[in-house]
Parts: sequence; C-alpha cells; structure tokens
Amino acid sequence: MYRKTNEHTEIKDYSRIFEYDHITLIDIDNILFFDPPLDSILKIDSRKLVSKLDSLVLSNLLKREEVQKIYCNNCLSTDIRKEFLCPRCKSSRVYKDIIIIHMCGYRGTRKAYQYINYLRCPKCKKELRRENDDYVVEGVKYKCIDCSKIFEEPIINYKCNSCGNNLGESPKKIKIIKYIRSL
Repeated sequence: MYRKTNEHTEIKDYSRIFEYDHITLIDIDNILFFDPPLDSILKIDSRKLVSKLDSLVLSNLLKREEVQKIYCNNCLSTDIRKEFLCPRCKSSRVYKDIIIIHMCGYRGTRKAYQYINYLRCPKCKKELRRENDDYVVEGVKYKCIDCSKIFEEPIINYKCNSCGNNLGESPKKIKIIKYIRSL
C-alpha cells in the first residue's frame, strides 16, 4: 500500500511540472536556482528535482537545452566582453594580420607593406614581387599597436560590461538549463 501512495505522489509531482511550458535551472558554483521555484513549490530537494526533470527528458516528455555563460562574480551579469591583450605591455590595442619578412630584414604586417595596389617594403621602399625570393610569409600573428610587438597568441582577458570588473583569464561560468515541455 505504501508503494502505491509513493507512485501516486510521483505522478502528482510530475503533473505539477507540466503546468509550466518551460523550467529554467541556473547553476552557479553548484548552487541551483529554479524559475519557477519548483523545488520550493513541490517541497523537494533541488538535486532530486533535477533527476526527475532529466528522467522526463529521457522519456521524451521534456526537451533539455543547456548553455554555459561567463558571469561577473561581482554583479552576476552575463554581459561580458573578451579582450585580446599584448603579452608585453598588456595593451588591448592588438590586431591580427599576415607577417612578412623582406630580404632587407624588415619584419612587419601585411598592412605595413601595402602601398596603393602592390606591396612595398616600408624600410627600403623596394616592391615585393615574388614570395620566397623577395620576401617570406611568416604566417598569421598578432601585432600590438602600442609597443609594436609581434606575437603568436594574445593574452585573453574578460571584463564585465555592467560594472567594469576585471574577471581575468579564467572567469567563472554559469550553467543555464532549460527544460521545455514537448508538444
């Protein structure tokens, strides 16, 4: 008899879940928040509710969509920008371009060599005619506008657009899971 009551409770709990078109679960450092607050409504542990929702996904009664977003640990905003910084001077004024080395020894970006409708060395002013004879293409790299350093990879830094907080190179992520009722 107890088992039937327990099964009946399970069915009743599921029916409350289906009152909503979608349920959003926000996971911040393993602290779970539901919208609507089904864990409070159903008076159930949040981990057990996740387990129930996932079982409904396996039964094709709900669809599950998951995204991870970087968030600001100061104001909780997800409005974050990614910055590329120079490893030498930490300037954010960097750009990506093809690096060319001329036979005279000048090494610079394709942009620096561009002259009207052909390539010309900014140091010796000679026209670049044939690759591997006059010049060598080193590949695509980054260049800092402020200190002129050419480098393989920039430092990646994240900043909050809402409060200006510097999040560094390894910001925290928030996990957002949407459970959507299948039609």
